Amino acid sequence: MNSYKIPEDITNKVKSINDEEKNKKKLEEIYSKLDSVSNKFSNSNSGSIPEKIELEKMEFEMPTDEEIKTTSENSLKEYKNSNISNIENEFKLKEDELNANKTDVLNTTNQAKEQLNTYYNQAIENSENQALKRGLSRSSIVINQLDAFEKDKINDYKALDEKLNSDINAINFELNALSGEKQTALNNFDITYAVKLQEKINSLTQELNEKQKEVIEYNNEIALKEAEFNKDVDELKNELANTDWDKATDLVELYGKYGPNVVEKVRADEVYNTAKTLLNNLSANEIQVVLNDEGFKKRLGTNYEKLVLEFS
Repeated sequence: MNSYKIPEDITNKVKSINDEEKNKKKLEEIYSKLDSVSNKFSNSNSGSIPEKIELEKMEFEMPTDEEIKTTSENSLKEYKNSNISNIENEFKLKEDELNANKTDVLNTTNQAKEQLNTYYNQAIENSENQALKRGLSRSSIVINQLDAFEKDKINDYKALDEKLNSDINAINFELNALSGEKQTALNNFDITYAVKLQEKINSLTQELNEKQKEVIEYNNEIALKEAEFNKDVDELKNELANTDWDKATDLVELYGKYGPNVVEKVRADEVYNTAKTLLNNLSANEIQVVLNDEGFKKRLGTNYEKLVLEFS
């Protein structure tokens, strides 16, 4: 008689189906227990339960004195650059005007020298021509006259140079004075800017101190509310631990006494603790199946990640 062996793939398929059925039943059992705990906190007469309010503390780090100074400087950067630029531009126009005057004086002197040169060359030429006509080209009279022209030309050139030097010196004096005025204007603005910067630093420091005070007061208030909340949570848990829920618990009274947030916190904690106890009785594979189930995640809510860490 020939023996028949069931193919391995069919065996694995049957095993997989059996495992799925076991997992499904296990999940249904877990759902039933979790829902039983959760439903104890539900009451159709308790009214509409608002969403849980999460109070978050404000974070604020007081900047250092150097950071406050840098912030103040940045806020005044445009003011500073604009004023310095205006001072420099104002004196640049005056400097350009004086330098232009210096160029005009040089050009005027050169033109005068050219005119003098033309005049004396023409006068010498005329004198020489007249002397030739009269046959006196080598006479002492003509020679003296030509020497006189040369001396006058030299003297006139000298006068022009002296006037040029005088005018240039006067312009340079004005330029030096203008440079001093510019530096004085910049120094005065530095004083004005330093005062304005200190006012800005003082104002910003006061504003930040007030902000820090507000944050501290707010966080203290939040801490007080959290302490009161946790106290109510502990009180409610103690009360429920000593109460026959199915008979004596009046959810309407609990919601009225503790508020929906406290009741919701106790409900979430009870569901979490129940889930943790159930998972402790499962194998490693079963735990992973439950943790990966979407229905389980939904029932645990915000405590799901905490539970994952517990069993990771």
